[in-house]
Amino acid sequence: MTDVIDRANELAERERASALEAARARTDAAPSGAMWCEECEALIPERRRQAVPSARMCVDCETAAEMRGRHFAR
Repeated sequence: MTDVIDRANELAERERASALEAARARTDAAPSGAMWCEECEALIPERRRQAVPSARMCVDCETAAEMRGRHFAR
């Protein structure tokens, strides 16, 4: 006979798998970043695009936007 704890663990594992699948689907559907900065039109370095796939600005412009308090989440 299956123990209550075993059933709870099975349910938790199914919920975890479902949540991971949903997160992967959102990541796949998320808009990709840009090659060129939206502010200064400079090329966004490959390392930044790999580290932050959704980056729309170069580090300098992103920092300046955050300092000005006008950073928009996309």
